[in-house]
Amino acid sequence: MTTREKSMEQLPRVERIIQKLFFVIIILSLIILSLIGYTNTVSHYSEHSERLTKLSLKEKKVMNNKARHGYSYEYHFTYYKKAHNHDSLMFYVDSSDVDIYVGDQLKYHYSLKDGMGKTAGPVWVLNEFNHQDHGKEVRILISPVYDTMPKEKITFYLGEIVSMYRYQLHGDLLQLVLAFLAILFGAGYLIYAIFRLRSHTPTHGLGYLGLFGLNIGIWRLSSLGIIALTLPAVSRVFIFAGWLMLMLMPLSFELYITQFARKKVRALLDGFILFMMVSIIMAIIMQFMNIRDLHENIWLLNVNVSIMFFSTIIILLVLNNEKRGYFDRKQNVFLISLIITSILIDIFNFYYISSTTPYFYTVLSFDIFVISGGVSQIFSLVHQVNIDLPTGLYNKGRVNELLSRKGAASSDTGVAVFDLNGLKKTNDTLGHEAGDQMIADFANELTKNIPGSAFIGRFGGDEFIAVIRNADCQRMEDILDLLKNSVQRYNQREQDVKISYAVGYAVNGEEPLSLRTLFNMADDRMYEDKKQHYANLIRK
Repeated sequence: MTTREKSMEQLPRVERIIQKLFFVIIILSLIILSLIGYTNTVSHYSEHSERLTKLSLKEKKVMNNKARHGYSYEYHFTYYKKAHNHDSLMFYVDSSDVDIYVGDQLKYHYSLKDGMGKTAGPVWVLNEFNHQDHGKEVRILISPVYDTMPKEKITFYLGEIVSMYRYQLHGDLLQLVLAFLAILFGAGYLIYAIFRLRSHTPTHGLGYLGLFGLNIGIWRLSSLGIIALTLPAVSRVFIFAGWLMLMLMPLSFELYITQFARKKVRALLDGFILFMMVSIIMAIIMQFMNIRDLHENIWLLNVNVSIMFFSTIIILLVLNNEKRGYFDRKQNVFLISLIITSILIDIFNFYYISSTTPYFYTVLSFDIFVISGGVSQIFSLVHQVNIDLPTGLYNKGRVNELLSRKGAASSDTGVAVFDLNGLKKTNDTLGHEAGDQMIADFANELTKNIPGSAFIGRFGGDEFIAVIRNADCQRMEDILDLLKNSVQRYNQREQDVKISYAVGYAVNGEEPLSLRTLFNMADDRMYEDKKQHYANLIRK
């Protein structure tokens, strides 16, 4: 492993602490939101309230020649008007034609048989009763648009429409928060990545993670009942956008995680990405040509999601044993396990508990992945801004930032300045590659022999600095002796490139000095050492 790779793995201590604290906060947020979601479900979805009643209606499958597939699901009840109430029959239905009869009269009809697609997706049916409907039988016919789609459970409500708005908002509030969080962070990551690309700096897939967050957020937002209830005029646009985001979600995720793959699996992953792109394009074309709706191509989504998880396991759990950015293997195992567990919980809740908040834990786990991954990537990118890429040490900008701090340094601070001898001669005689190797190898010697808590930077072509805490003259001498002996062993191993350097150091005394002053003192002593080195060469 090169010096740069080692250094890029080692994060500054404060940043590592910040990262772990952030990770703990995310987990605590998961626990709190889960508890809130549970208590919200228990308190919110009661069978009756003062102005809203949940109806318990029996379902019957009946033959219907007018239905698209020749059958409908029938429900019926007798309506009795409550005093001082303006009652409406309300229910949320997905991808179905709806007819409501009061007595023998058709009072409500919903169907979409023209335009793009076979249905507008999920809609809220709101049928208001009047005083003449009192005592009449109400018959509801729901005819599925897609014969191959699984049958949904429909909940019928009777009461005031205003109460339904409050009821649905209360039930969808946490889902709204999760959706907006995904959109907010996704858009932020995407904008940040665009600015970095414009300045020709790497993003390490942050833009793809931003797209994934937008996919998750827009999909979840579009599928919430409160959106269809409050914005019926644009509900169809929202639903189409939501399904499109859902189809794009595995592709965005695949593009993101591919950034962390080793070269030997990139060809396989590129093949997966190509398959996803072609399948999504074909699904969109079929939608626009009214051949097959996005809803009907959900099997493609399932295939792409399977590919997404398969690729993730390969990259993060099997082949990628080294850290990339700020997430190591253990954290990746945890995040993937969290997502899979959340999906299983939601599946169990949907089929066995009839949860009224579908996909809650799935979206929550995706939010955690997006937020954690993005913030960690930004930490990593910001960290790399301060890194000298050839050596992995802090760069000149970070060194100048440190030295420009006002005020005195602590009394136990030591500063050492190093300058390579004969670098120009090495470049001229052995080539610049040999000179670059000398610089990198010397940086590696500094990293090995100077305490890990020290600040080590490169502020010139062949000039280096080390700021060491808890130092006195004796400790500085001991550290420099370790470095000297290590360099001697290096020179005994290497046949061509030999490392020679000058060094000077300064330590804060009873009267604390600034880092800049200590640096100047160490720099002067380094030049004295360099003059002595060349004087000895002349005498020889």
